[in-house]
Amino acid sequence: MKRKISLGLLIALSLFPLTVFSQSRNEAIANFISSVYSTKLYTDIPVETKDIDMILKCGIKTPSARNSQPWHFTVIKDVQTMKKIIPDTLEGSVLIVVSGLEQGNGVVFDCGLATENMYLAAQALGLGSHIYTGPIANLNQNYKSLIGIPVGYTGVSIIKIGNIKNDVDSVSSASPRKSDSEFVNYE
Repeated sequence: MKRKISLGLLIALSLFPLTVFSQSRNEAIANFISSVYSTKLYTDIPVETKDIDMILKCGIKTPSARNSQPWHFTVIKDVQTMKKIIPDTLEGSVLIVVSGLEQGNGVVFDCGLATENMYLAAQALGLGSHIYTGPIANLNQNYKSLIGIPVGYTGVSIIKIGNIKNDVDSVSSASPRKSDSEFVNYE
């Protein structure tokens, strides 16, 4: 038995540098990111708390300029409150409002990164997600205190998260995309 442990340890140690210190090519994440779409049709099945917690963890772990972490996340589950902000929200969905410090450099950019991390995390968990910025002015004028945005913060974006209707897919649900050539040039 002692020999098996030693052999197992030897194998583990020999593989350790390959798995920890090297960066191997793995296209799974890139393929996932290129396949996501902004979901607009949800069910009324509630989003599970464990999923919300994981999504928030992904937002909290977002990189930020000088590690300032200038964000605050407000989770809204009450359907009446959600409807004041995003009228077509269904019971079972949640809104996560990403707020940023009112003073500071790069706050909106950092909050945008946190928004994207949570948007992608929701989809990785099999949920639908949609990012809103249009309702932010109304939220900041009328609902900051109602939803508990801390003093010194202002709403930057909103992510709607919910369970996706079974008959929805990325082809029939997504709006048309521009071609890659409209965005990229090489010199």
